[in-house]
Amino acid sequence: MQLNGTISLVMPEQSGVSLNGNQWKKRVFVLDTTEQFSKRVAFTLMNGAVNEFPVAVGDNVVVSFDIDSREFNGRWYTDIRAYSVIKQGVAPATPADPFTSGYR
Repeated sequence: MQLNGTISLVMPEQSGVSLNGNQWKKRVFVLDTTEQFSKRVAFTLMNGAVNEFPVAVGDNVVVSFDIDSREFNGRWYTDIRAYSVIKQGVAPATPADPFTSGYR
């Protein structure tokens, strides 16, 4: 699934060690959607995605995400995990054309 919007809040990075001894880190950010009736959605970036997709307040982005729910002690918890955050309005870097640049 995907949502477009503007990032309105970026929480500090959290990290730790799981019960299995694996290191983990996460960052939560809030997206204000661009729909007629705007919504605020909190997304989580986990582990490598934290560094791969740096986010900042004010960025216009398209977020690709998965939703997962789990039960613990009779209560249900839902995570919305972003696996891609693409900034809008930023031109992709293009390599120089060797035939048009350089010597004249």
